[in-house]
Amino acid sequence: MAPENSPFLDSAPISTSPGSARDFLSPSHTESSLQVPLEGSSQKWTRPKSRSHSSIYADPYSEKEVGVFTGISLGAPSVRDTLPRPPSMASSHMLSASNSDYDSVHRLWRNSGVPSSYKDDEGDSAAQRQNLDAARHRDSELGFPAAGTSPLTRGEAGHKGPADYRSVGLGKYGKPKEQYSAKKKGLILCAVAILIGILVTVIVVPITQVLLKKNDDSIKSSSQGGQGDESAGGTSTSTSAPSTPTRTVSVYGYNGSEIDLGNGKKFMYINNFGGHWVSQPLNDSAQAQNYTPPLDQEFDYINNRILGVNFGGWLLTEPFISPALYEPYENTSSPAVDEFTLSQRYLSEGGASNLRAKMVEHYESFITEQDFAAVAAAGLNWIRLPIGFWALETYDDEPFLEKVSWNYVLKAIQWARKYGLRINIDLHAVPGSQNGYNHSGRRGNINFLQGPMGYANAQRTLNYIRQITEFISQPEVKNVVPMFSIINEPFLVSIGRAPAQGFYSEVYEMMRNITGTGKGNGPYMVIHDGFIQLSSWNGFMPGADRVAYDTHPYLCFGDQNNDPWDVQIMKPCNQYGPATDAGRAQLGLTIGGETSLAVNDCGLYLNGVGENIRYEGTYPGYTTRMGSCQRWDDWEHYDQDMIQGMSRFALTVMDSLHHFFFWTWKIGPSLRTGKPVNPAWSYSLGLQQGWMPKDPLNASNGACRAQAARLNTYAAATTTWNGRYQAWQTGSASSYSPNLRQYAWPPTSLASASAPVTNLPRYTATQPVQFVASPTFSATATVKGDPHPTPTVGNWFNSADLTPMYTPIAGCNYPSNAYDMAGFDGSGWPCSGSS
Repeated sequence: MAPENSPFLDSAPISTSPGSARDFLSPSHTESSLQVPLEGSSQKWTRPKSRSHSSIYADPYSEKEVGVFTGISLGAPSVRDTLPRPPSMASSHMLSASNSDYDSVHRLWRNSGVPSSYKDDEGDSAAQRQNLDAARHRDSELGFPAAGTSPLTRGEAGHKGPADYRSVGLGKYGKPKEQYSAKKKGLILCAVAILIGILVTVIVVPITQVLLKKNDDSIKSSSQGGQGDESAGGTSTSTSAPSTPTRTVSVYGYNGSEIDLGNGKKFMYINNFGGHWVSQPLNDSAQAQNYTPPLDQEFDYINNRILGVNFGGWLLTEPFISPALYEPYENTSSPAVDEFTLSQRYLSEGGASNLRAKMVEHYESFITEQDFAAVAAAGLNWIRLPIGFWALETYDDEPFLEKVSWNYVLKAIQWARKYGLRINIDLHAVPGSQNGYNHSGRRGNINFLQGPMGYANAQRTLNYIRQITEFISQPEVKNVVPMFSIINEPFLVSIGRAPAQGFYSEVYEMMRNITGTGKGNGPYMVIHDGFIQLSSWNGFMPGADRVAYDTHPYLCFGDQNNDPWDVQIMKPCNQYGPATDAGRAQLGLTIGGETSLAVNDCGLYLNGVGENIRYEGTYPGYTTRMGSCQRWDDWEHYDQDMIQGMSRFALTVMDSLHHFFFWTWKIGPSLRTGKPVNPAWSYSLGLQQGWMPKDPLNASNGACRAQAARLNTYAAATTTWNGRYQAWQTGSASSYSPNLRQYAWPPTSLASASAPVTNLPRYTATQPVQFVASPTFSATATVKGDPHPTPTVGNWFNSADLTPMYTPIAGCNYPSNAYDMAGFDGSGWPCSGSS
């Protein structure tokens, strides 16, 4: 959106040099973009506490002449087109940030005082109601239909097309009474026509593209593959000079607008929930749905629900999510069973270049920008984004592709920003493995907070949590990533609770020293229950600022059964619901960070490559065969009873958890069939086939009560939580004073370690601070008078936080394989290193 009183009310052409290409993070390609200044006048949103924009674009400019503005190596903003279904030149590989100019038409609506369907005007001031009446009057004069005759009930396209700013207000309020005479209306329409003629003449201004800055080698290399931002595409029919052909592009849109991916591919933005996309850099005004606050407004965890999905298997591969990566090695002498061994196979087949090519191909194709748009279109508003520690760093004995997946974290942030989605970034794999599962990067032993290297690996993990916290706490990023799940599923049944509590207290102190305390200062810190009772965490770190708790309820990995669907659908209500309700009452914000529709463990590689299946009686310890998995796996032949049962189960899962992240958005095809597998785990397949809800918010609200009434059965009460959190749990307290000293760090001992922690291997805090990669802007288009022509996104929030990071001690004895302690006795410790 553009500032009010801006001359750029609708569109402007973007010039593209013939033959130019647009490739993410490649120095040989170009971008085009336009930035319009944000006027200093106040905004009149009906929702209170709307975040104000920082001063970087808050100063009004006396001149509005278009010159050369800032683009970014992750994408390009552009200008709204008045033509039907304008294409978007916004690159899908752009990391933008929190504060920017606004599209003028949408901005005019915001400043008119007309409330969106996100919140009505019951609490508006007199001035806002006056503005609202004026807006209604304007709608009437322009002939918009009254409520009841207009389809504009959910923010769809209006009379003037998909970007009609009046659509929300008309759908809600209808057409007001006539107030002007025909003569006055004629004069007004004449004046409007003259103004439009002037604007059309002024707006068509070419903007010349320039090459993007070079980025570091690891970023450049990640641009290979088939993702859609590879070229700026064609030109328009009009030119300002033979060497500068122009075309008009769009920077935001509503339901029915067209998204141009820049590589010759386009798709239609479909959002029946009143959402809209915005692709300008430093602009957080996009909104996933009308019931979800825009990114530049606070997410209310009491009155808003997290309706989320995981992007599992993308930046950290898993065999059951991306089976085609693992199937070629299934019957070999050394099958790939996790990303560690998969990386080893790629290295053995062609070295580092082959590893890079294979992984980048997966990153580029498995999740794309269109998936982010589809998530919002599905009525979902959050994404949980699992990553491995190798996105930041690897040591010599670790075969993972180092740092490249971080570039896709940056892409994910921009794509989420564009479509109004929030991200819960999830450190899914840490050094040494926190649970021994394949999704920790390495299947086998636990070497985090356990065993001889347990303490050293925890020190390394502190480095990575610190780097991520510093990056996502920046004002340009924090609105998009307001939540950080610091470690996924540590297996505390083996590790023990005391070492974990000491580690979490250390993480909390480190994070809040970086961010400060209180609402808006850094992300929520999310702690997984560790496979122990959620109630076991009651009383942990009381008074701590914004600590949330995460549980991952699944029915499929326990005792198998053939209960009918009418029995299955009540299990989440009676098991998940009471636990998370009590969690909200005792702990504060409690989420279901993972869940699925699986009621048994049927599925390709669900238990791992080479592992068998409980349901069929072939898994170790499970000798009773419940039946064949074919009925559950063959989704193309599901009957109506199966689809209806899964659909009802999905709704009770969502209702019982309240705040949920489904695992997972997408399951890739198998080489066996060429089709997706593991249907109970794929949200997107369920949408296509009819067992996932088209409207998850309204369909799941009260689902447990509804099904209990239908079945005339019992649903466990969820009345422990009174609907309010304590002030310190939401960042609203005046002070925070958790007693962190009662949780020992370092711990005195670790499981599976033969010596006390003081005699175990460790690292030393002597390495200079290592910064994560950040996007690079370059001047491509600007507004004359803009004092900040090249906005930047940094990589380190707190400039005072320069304490050295942990690193190996030179001359000391460490195991050759951080995941395998066989033959390593820890001799030589304590070790002060070589001089």
